[in-house]
Amino acid sequence: DGETLIESVTVISTVNGSTITGGFAGYAEAAVTWKNIRVNSKVGGLTRLGGLSGSLYNSESYIAENIIVDAEVNVKDGGSQIGGVFAATRGIKMSNIDATVNIIGGNATLVGGIVGALSWEANKDKLSDVIVRGTISTSVDPKDAAKRISGIASTATSAEVTKAVDMTTIAYTNGTTTTNHVSPLTATDLSKYLNSGNVFYGLPAGATFITAANPEFVAALTATTAAEQKTFLAGKGFDFTNTWTIKKINGVDSIGIKEDSIPQFPKW
Repeated sequence: DGETLIESVTVISTVNGSTITGGFAGYAEAAVTWKNIRVNSKVGGLTRLGGLSGSLYNSESYIAENIIVDAEVNVKDGGSQIGGVFAATRGIKMSNIDATVNIIGGNATLVGGIVGALSWEANKDKLSDVIVRGTISTSVDPKDAAKRISGIASTATSAEVTKAVDMTTIAYTNGTTTTNHVSPLTATDLSKYLNSGNVFYGLPAGATFITAANPEFVAALTATTAAEQKTFLAGKGFDFTNTWTIKKINGVDSIGIKEDSIPQFPKW
């Protein structure tokens, strides 16, 4: 049927390029399903960089489920479309995505902890049961909605986002001053987020939530410990029996996506 299935794969990579670069793949034009994948990547370049993959070109052709990504992305001056998992997507259905990111963005625009340009030239993207944690460093003011710096995804047209948690910090440096911000999404127009809801963010001490860049259904995750966060989210319909769990992230109890079906890195 012309579709490609990539399943049960572990990837450890360092990839330096210019454009359309990913820790696993640069781009995809045909229909692709990614399933049960673990990636630890360091990616460098200018435009369309992703911890897992760069750009996805076809509309309504992609599925990504049960994905664990730990990515460091270093962006050259003048970059754009930068994502902790995918750089730019057209017609992807993403579910059960757990990302830990360190994006050194510089002056790049269209930056997202999971997707840099979500629904790029399309209106079909769906994200559900996703979590991202880490840091996005930028010299672009995240309050400038047109340049779209986001913890989860920068929405280009419209998308459906449900059961999503943003635990990233956007560290904005202006001259010699750095301030911390949180902004899961980048547009307040509800018509861009049909059938969306249950999107929550953690707010570190000293950080500011950018209200003007987020739709009204985005809300604070007020609980602090992993156990409290589990109770809070379970009360909002997050499935902690089959999909979500508490696990160790860098030795700390943290909420995240279950990894039962995802292979571990081999031990040599």
